[in-house]
Amino acid sequence: MSDRESGQNFGLDKKVLLKRYGFGAEQALLRAGVLNNPEITTLQAFVLYLACICCNDGGKSRVGWTLTRSAIGVAESLGLHRDGTIFGLPVFEYEMRRQLWWQL
Repeated sequence: MSDRESGQNFGLDKKVLLKRYGFGAEQALLRAGVLNNPEITTLQAFVLYLACICCNDGGKSRVGWTLTRSAIGVAESLGLHRDGTIFGLPVFEYEMRRQLWWQL
């Protein structure tokens, strides 16, 4: 969304919106304990947040890369790097785990 479109749709500057909602997303992830209490749903939210970070800074910041390494560690602790058929998971869950791993 361009600066002009964000002004028309939300009545605020794009930078203000990114800062406000970025902070809210960070707080929600911290409260969910994305790094300490890994669950697949919180990891999915974390990966979406990382995708937004990488898109908005154009790859200039190291924050996105550093947090991606943390997300990979969480994913490995959940066993996403392993074949889901070994765990006897339903096909949908197996596919969701596989897609999340490939996104990382």
